[in-house]
Amino acid sequence: NTQAEKMFGYTRQEVLGKPLRDIFIPKRHWHLFQNALDDYISTTNESIINRRYEIKCIRKNEEEFLAELSITSDINEKNRLFVGFLRDITEQRKAKKEVEGARNRMENLISNLQTGILLEDNFGQIALVNQSFCDIFSISAKPNQLIGVDCSQAAEQSKHLFQDPVEFVTSNERALKNKSPIENEVLVMASGRVLERNFIPLFSGEVYDGQLWQYRDITERQNTEQAIRESEEKY
Repeated sequence: NTQAEKMFGYTRQEVLGKPLRDIFIPKRHWHLFQNALDDYISTTNESIINRRYEIKCIRKNEEEFLAELSITSDINEKNRLFVGFLRDITEQRKAKKEVEGARNRMENLISNLQTGILLEDNFGQIALVNQSFCDIFSISAKPNQLIGVDCSQAAEQSKHLFQDPVEFVTSNERALKNKSPIENEVLVMASGRVLERNFIPLFSGEVYDGQLWQYRDITERQNTEQAIRESEEKY
């Protein structure tokens, strides 16, 4: 069709009647294509068709590109007809690679932060978490083992770590309900450590996409500030 002419750079007249393999498949992959075709013809294994493949194709100008191929077949008394649907996925794969690269950079950055980070998706499941968060909440599992875990009961399970368990749960529920940013919220743990928490709701346009929790241990800072105040009051 016209779209195939644009994709490969050939006119209809140039390719009609010629072997598809010899025109559209790079020569080094001819044997793979032919073997798959021969397997189907000899076995009529339906798993070979009616599915999607990613294959390397070649244009008239010898430029190679990645395509998604799906094949259907029709058999009658005289002929076996194959119909292929091709889609150039070069840009899609490039965009996916860029997104994966950006995500890897973000994960590396978050993993090395000294603040506890928890990223939840819009279903309340863990999308990303770092070791500092696990340390703060005494979680023995490794961060990568927590991906996909449901956080709906996390506040209840962690409330015993705080001086005011009820307020901790209530503040979490309030943040999730209001979906509004919270900055520098101070939480006191049962151990006496003091945390500073930020809550960041995430949106894609107007669609809620999850939330990010950030916890920072500010105990040392609080103790220093308290010592300074006491010193000023004394003198």
